[in-house]
Amino acid sequence: MNQILKFENTKQQITIDKDTCDDIRVADINFQSQKSVIINLLETHAMNLKDTLTQTVLFVSLLRRVAEAMQEWDSLKQNMLKTYVEDAGRVPDGSVVTDWKLDYTTGILDITFAKDVKQVERTEVIDKELCGKIKKTQIAYNAITDIVSTIIEKHSMDAKDTIINNPTFSGFNDLQARALTEFMNVKSDMMNSYLTDEERACNVTWNLSFDDCKLTVYK
Repeated sequence: MNQILKFENTKQQITIDKDTCDDIRVADINFQSQKSVIINLLETHAMNLKDTLTQTVLFVSLLRRVAEAMQEWDSLKQNMLKTYVEDAGRVPDGSVVTDWKLDYTTGILDITFAKDVKQVERTEVIDKELCGKIKKTQIAYNAITDIVSTIIEKHSMDAKDTIINNPTFSGFNDLQARALTEFMNVKSDMMNSYLTDEERACNVTWNLSFDDCKLTVYK
């Protein structure tokens, strides 16, 4: 998780082994499948006069599966980047990965690195449990946001706006707002605990690596 930095970009192509590529593809398909279940339910209940869906135990359980599928997919992607990019010494000095695309057919990874124009002020390893909470709440929020974006894109050309302006979708928006609040609260806990008063006042740029729970604060 990182804030926006100013970068100069460089690109590379890397060939990924078939098993790793297939594992990521399967996890991607699983996430898309779990997401489709939620979208189909929201569409089915779009004409309901009341939200009888989003607060049910079943729906919340299915939504949790979406987040878990996204986390599994994300973990496999991060492991791939660590193995084939970081551990392989492919990261240019002073740079980080900012964008990448994996072709499941060819196994070719197109990757973009960005060279940070800012200097590192300090690094610190934060509490592992807190780091895990930040990652979990961020993924939960991202999963819901991904669903909302997909629905909006899917129905952008509808003659009538019936999919968004209804009680069921409003209930889903409430879940999104709740997920964002949980994420922001946990992130604020981390900032209050690990950033100094001066750093918070200056709104410093920082980055948190979920892999090793390392917090990097920039000048």
